Amino acid sequence: MAEICQKCDKCSINCPVLENSDIKGLYRIFFENDIDLWNCSSCYVCESKCPNNLSIREKIYEKRREMGKNRLPSVFLQYFDNILEYGNVFGILEIINDRRENLGLKSIDFEKIKKEINELTSDDK
Repeated sequence: MAEICQKCDKCSINCPVLENSDIKGLYRIFFENDIDLWNCSSCYVCESKCPNNLSIREKIYEKRREMGKNRLPSVFLQYFDNILEYGNVFGILEIINDRRENLGLKSIDFEKIKKEINELTSDDK
């Protein structure tokens, strides 16, 4: 990608990662400085603005995979733990279903989700 990227900064336009920042240039942020790649929200705005049709998001995913689980932000690890224990990333059950009930929505079966996630992540496959 480095050879093709013109570093025109068009990818930065409307990027939610950069929206409240004076920093520009997704290429420089994510690839030259190795800034936290987990900040990418996968919104595709960068790709829609790139004059060379580069898949910046795919490159970000590729670098994330290379980094592996050991370099995940601790909050993500907590999310994984919460999913395994509670069936949702927030680690709460009652409040979610109470709010859903107030909105006229069905309750979520968190026990079922927890069981399915644990089956999917089990080493006994």
